Amino acid sequence: MKKICFVILHYVVVDDTIECIESIFNNINYQNYNIVVVDNKSSNRSGIILKDKYEKIDNVTIILNNENSGFAKGNNIGYRYAKTILKAEFIILINNDTIIKQNDFIDKICNIYNETKYYILGPNIISMKNNLQQNPQISYGLDKKEIKKLIVFFRYTYLKEVLKEIIKRNSNNSIINILKVIKKRIKLNSVKSISNKWLQFNLNHNLKQENVKLHGSCLIFSPLFIKACDNALYSETFMYMEEDILYYICWKNNYKTIYDPNIIIYHKEDIATDEFFNSSFKKRKFCLKNSIKSAKILYKIMDDCTNKSANV
Repeated sequence: MKKICFVILHYVVVDDTIECIESIFNNINYQNYNIVVVDNKSSNRSGIILKDKYEKIDNVTIILNNENSGFAKGNNIGYRYAKTILKAEFIILINNDTIIKQNDFIDKICNIYNETKYYILGPNIISMKNNLQQNPQISYGLDKKEIKKLIVFFRYTYLKEVLKEIIKRNSNNSIINILKVIKKRIKLNSVKSISNKWLQFNLNHNLKQENVKLHGSCLIFSPLFIKACDNALYSETFMYMEEDILYYICWKNNYKTIYDPNIIIYHKEDIATDEFFNSSFKKRKFCLKNSIKSAKILYKIMDDCTNKSANV
């Protein structure tokens, strides 16, 4: 029987993390699994609550991170623990705002691996907000020119959000004129016209698909990936575009990714982020700033990969 480990990154919203853990306990019909929860230095000390609640359960480990290190690094802490300490053969990264209801979730993962020898598997992720399916994802042009356009677009959008907030508070028409000039200078229309190179048109969520970009709320890493990589995600981002970077690394190294709609997980979406930010403006500003940083990191990875292979 294969050793399986679920890795859950926790931040602040303790009720959702508990619901995620309990959904595994109540529904997974498999004996040899562990759960590793990484508390990303929650400001409300909810990591301590989780540690107290699960300290007597043998197959649950709560790791209290000494800083909020972001999505990638936080998940990598749990991934490395699962790989090196628990010797897991399959590692499943799931968001704390997800719920598993399939009894044979793990059996399906193992069977699909035996058939396809995937490096990373993505399930059918169903949004609990609108019932839409989130896998697989559209992947835009994986070249440096397109990423540069994306960075400029993010910068413009960030500046627009900031100026809109200033306008709301000051009603200054001169600021509107400044924004128009900036838009004209950076030729926003050309930024939006992202090329179709590597664009995945086949987004039929009911079909199995190979070598597609997978949603980060649930990533299943096989023995092939675990043997090849010491981290699950590229560790330099704080938040956003982790899927894009992972997709590029898999494409560069010929790591097979598989989407299979027969495995199902439910996703509440952005619960921890929504809890953290009181205003939508703060959230948008945070998202755009970190998207710019992550896009720059992807551009650097592509640049470095000109003469050497990529890895996480």
